[in-house]
Amino acid sequence: TRQPIPIVPAAHYTCGGVMVDQHGRTDLDGLYAIGEVSYTGLHGANRMASNSLLECLVYGWSAAEDILQRLPFIQQAKQVPHWDESRVDDADERVV
Repeated sequence: TRQPIPIVPAAHYTCGGVMVDQHGRTDLDGLYAIGEVSYTGLHGANRMASNSLLECLVYGWSAAEDILQRLPFIQQAKQVPHWDESRVDDADERVV
């Protein structure tokens, strides 16, 4: 054919969007996010599934250690804070 074939960038993987620290802690005290839902920044948006498993193991272990250290000081929450959408973006917009 003599017609050009359109080529556009595509994403084979989209990282989760919940930002966490090195222990898997989120901005909500006592809430941890690990695995496909978390955004750790370790592999960027271009990591393959095999790295995902290793990341889950490392962050799972780190979160468990952090929870065990904090457990004696955790109190029952009287009220759940409202969700802050200021750091949320649409992943489709970043790909397209």
